[in-house]
Amino acid sequence: MLQIALWSVRYYNLHYRSDAETLVLLAADSIVAAGSPTKAADNQYDTDSLRVDPNTASFEVIVKMGFPAYIARRIVRYREKGGKFYSINDICKIYGIDTAWVYHWKDNWIFPQSFHVNKERAVADRIEINTADTMVFEKLPGIGKALAKRIIKYRELLGGYYSVQQLREVYGLSAEVYQRISSMVWADSSRIRTLPISTASFRELVRHPYIGYDLAKKIDKYRKSEIKVSLHRLLQDSVITREQADRLRRYCIFPAP
Repeated sequence: MLQIALWSVRYYNLHYRSDAETLVLLAADSIVAAGSPTKAADNQYDTDSLRVDPNTASFEVIVKMGFPAYIARRIVRYREKGGKFYSINDICKIYGIDTAWVYHWKDNWIFPQSFHVNKERAVADRIEINTADTMVFEKLPGIGKALAKRIIKYRELLGGYYSVQQLREVYGLSAEVYQRISSMVWADSSRIRTLPISTASFRELVRHPYIGYDLAKKIDKYRKSEIKVSLHRLLQDSVITREQADRLRRYCIFPAP
């Protein structure tokens, strides 16, 4: 009777159960397996003959391969929202996945050949993030109207994006969404709007995300004392870090030495 009850639980809708419920189901599996030698044997895949298409593999198959339930759920949800796996590298992009374990199964993954044509088309049609409007951004998986507006607002504050990775700095854009859209977009750095350090107003300096009030105040102090503001001087005086300098050189025009 116990085995029958536990097996009935496994048919609960996989798409709506929580991670906590998933753990219960996996515990149910282990109990049933303990009472059934054939079930325990079934848990061991023949790695030589197994072929798994990550675009169609069920939740159970992914878990049975040794991946945690939460990873299996992320893979399923990624597919449900239109995501495709074209290669083993795409599987490794799933947030939190153990890439070593992905490559443990490297000889068992299969990818439909037709996907390669679709991927090339997708790359050719990538969205340029310095010119796209909200309607274009909303075509990306995981991007709604509110998030599209934030991407554009942050773009305006920066003066444009020089790298796709800067999307990670947009408030509310999760690592999982970034992972899904990063290969669908690109940044034309020639469109960046620069800021002249010598003549920009204090307010303009403060508004820039990479400067802010404290750094703007220090820069303004240099200007008022008629000290030439340069990246070298700011670094030498420990006003900024090298990481900050790398960011500022992309947006700020400093006086010629």
